[in-house]
Amino acid sequence: MISIIVLSLLLGLIVYRLIAERREKRKEREALEYSGGEEASGDEDATPPGDADKAPTPDTAGLMLRTLRAIGCQPELKESGEVEVKYQGENFVVIFGGVEVRIWDPGWSQIRSDDPDLPQVREAVNKTNFSYGTTVVMTAPDNEGTIWFHTRRDFLFHETFPDNEGFLKNILDSFFRAKEEVRSNFVEMRRNAADAASPNPDMVRFTNLN
Repeated sequence: MISIIVLSLLLGLIVYRLIAERREKRKEREALEYSGGEEASGDEDATPPGDADKAPTPDTAGLMLRTLRAIGCQPELKESGEVEVKYQGENFVVIFGGVEVRIWDPGWSQIRSDDPDLPQVREAVNKTNFSYGTTVVMTAPDNEGTIWFHTRRDFLFHETFPDNEGFLKNILDSFFRAKEEVRSNFVEMRRNAADAASPNPDMVRFTNLN
């Protein structure tokens, strides 16, 4: 009887050890498999965490240069990162901020601060800016009492946009339309004012605005 009990205990101990050894082997196998997966995910060719979320910086200046050349212009990239270009005889300056672009048409006309037409000119400019996308900017008088006229336009510019060439041509053409709008508004106000002191109510005193 005692021998049977001892034998049962020995068999139980052997079975327990076999089960424990299998468990240990299974744990080691799972650990190796997990370790192998981690090594695979850390491959040198894999994309580092976070980089996949970073969009490439757009080359807006390069896109602008290509588009200007495509519409027949000869732009020049300055060391400052700005682009200077002549279009339809007018000199423009292009400034970049990511996909945001600002184009200036600087110093296209001027007026004296003591010119009697200045109030009507300001009103003509304000009327144009109220209803037009391109903005006319009047500077403060300089040391010689001259007020300069600049025009600017802000817009987005990206290679995924359709018909960038047509879009840019329309933007540049809007500068000329804005100047013509100022002139038309001024002439209309002069006519409506019936200024008897002016021998020619259609005369616009802008130096370069014909």
